[in-house]
Amino acid sequence: MIIKNLGKTVLFTSVPNLIIELKEAMSMQQLTSYKRKFEKYDLVILDELGYISFDKTGCEILFNLLSNRNDKGSIIITTNLTFDR
Repeated sequence: MIIKNLGKTVLFTSVPNLIIELKEAMSMQQLTSYKRKFEKYDLVILDELGYISFDKTGCEILFNLLSNRNDKGSIIITTNLTFDR
């Protein structure tokens, strides 16, 4: 879900859905384009981290996506796991 408020763009999505989108973009050779679009949001809210586990490829592309965004905009990650997990 993309929200525009006060001139700011916000992406709200679940981590499992994000990984599915990333894998689809990768299979269509559009991962670079997806990453550029992802970096343009003022805020990204990722919900349900740890809700389901995902494979090594999913972990790697998620880590890469988040590390590329690290200095470009804010990220909020929610989870229902305890902090020690």
